[in-house]
Amino acid sequence: ADNWVSFAGFYWRIIRINGDGSIRLIYSGTKSSHTGNGTEIGRSIYNQNHDHERYASYKTSTVKKIVDNWYKTNILDKGYDNKIADTGYCNDMSKKSTSDFGSRNRLNTNKTPTLKCPNKDVDLLSRGNSKLTYPVALLTHDEASFAGSIYYIHDIHRNSSNKSFYLYTGTYYWTMTPAYWTGTDVCLGAVRFDGYLDEYAYVHGDYIVRPVLSLNSDITIKSGDGTEVRPYIVE
Repeated sequence: ADNWVSFAGFYWRIIRINGDGSIRLIYSGTKSSHTGNGTEIGRSIYNQNHDHERYASYKTSTVKKIVDNWYKTNILDKGYDNKIADTGYCNDMSKKSTSDFGSRNRLNTNKTPTLKCPNKDVDLLSRGNSKLTYPVALLTHDEASFAGSIYYIHDIHRNSSNKSFYLYTGTYYWTMTPAYWTGTDVCLGAVRFDGYLDEYAYVHGDYIVRPVLSLNSDITIKSGDGTEVRPYIVE
């Protein structure tokens, strides 16, 4: 897909255009390394605690601290913060059943992803509503689904990969979407190393972190055509 962007000294992929016209991007590395492990800012557990559903919350997570520190160093302190839109990020904590969060019902059972936050008054996080320190978070499971990833089913997808999915990196990375409660452990959605969606990413697991942010709708593209070799250059 011709959706590569160069911004703030890093490569990004466009995820979507938000409702307010801002452009949502996911981190994809530096100019010299934007594949595989090069698409990460590091690895982290999501949350040290895992034995209650509340530990799926992004607001109090360990991974949020990693993302926030990266943003402060690489975006805020370098003067790029005024180009970032405070669009909000959905940490959908809704439940469909005792074990299933809303996302698992949408994506695995009904195959109906959504870009709307089901309970935005509670679960939409932004700097404006004081639920985020900075306007940056992670990919959602629904966004990954819309981009082309599908749920991993062992008997069908074993020994295969979904490399045509444009957010495929060959690595296992977090989303911020709660998926499943086992009764003793809370799990999030994640993008697997083979490009499929996983619903059993235990929050105390150690996976790759890829920040997501949104550029203002009025940003200027200096040059480029969106290809990997000639990304859209935003200054």
